[in-house]
Amino acid sequence: MPTIPFDFEPNKASMHKWFGTRKKTMIFGTVELPGFFQTHGYSTDTLKMCILFILELIGAFAIMYEGSFTFYSVVPVFFAIIVDVYLAVLLHKNEPIRLENKNRAKATDDPVLANKFSQLSKEGGAFEILIKLSIYFLAIIKGIGYLIFVGSPEPQVILMFFIYLIVANLHINTTGYWVAEFTLNQSIKKQIKSNILSLGKSNPAIERISSFTSDNPIQLINIGKHSILNGDKPGEYKISTFGVLTDNELASMVANQSSISLQSTVATACIKHQIQNILLG
Repeated sequence: MPTIPFDFEPNKASMHKWFGTRKKTMIFGTVELPGFFQTHGYSTDTLKMCILFILELIGAFAIMYEGSFTFYSVVPVFFAIIVDVYLAVLLHKNEPIRLENKNRAKATDDPVLANKFSQLSKEGGAFEILIKLSIYFLAIIKGIGYLIFVGSPEPQVILMFFIYLIVANLHINTTGYWVAEFTLNQSIKKQIKSNILSLGKSNPAIERISSFTSDNPIQLINIGKHSILNGDKPGEYKISTFGVLTDNELASMVANQSSISLQSTVATACIKHQIQNILLG
């Protein structure tokens, strides 16, 4: 993720796209947050994508070489690679809305509504199983194709079967997350450039304030451009943010609280603020 300037915030479309990137669950006291404005392990995913690219090339070259680079060995291989990538991205289609529903379930005080969002976050499982099976099936087809061109079950045939299965596994577990973060990066970089050229008028950071209550004193804190302040009444506090409250900034606000119960209170208030004021506001 590019460094976000002080006076900039991504547009709504980008903030929704952010749900498609890999998250790391955060636990504060009794509150478990599934992740919101963060991307976890992008450098690791990039390394895996490099490995995936190399293995795809090895697998493709192996079939084309054994097939003497004829039409029947070249065209199906490139078609299979395109289908692999398409299926991997399609597999990731439900991830943004699933994570959004998980966060909405955490952000509501209504048990019925929370259960509704929780159930919505579990939809699409059968579709994803079908896509995963299709990717593995395609890997097996590649292996069979290589075996046909070799003509007998030589040791390298077994090796290539393993390579095709590794490629399939990497596509299932990595490609969708990497593509989501890559496209999000490009989108935000373009917006930052536009914001600079327009002197901060195209994507200005917006100040947002929400209130919450606590029976015990909350530690007031400033984290960059965000703050927890005293409210207008006893026991009332305000969360003031300027632009996007990232998960790292949220974690800093929560970690400064003196007890597990206060950490739970602040964590819940912050995720409500993210959902209600930033994502939906």
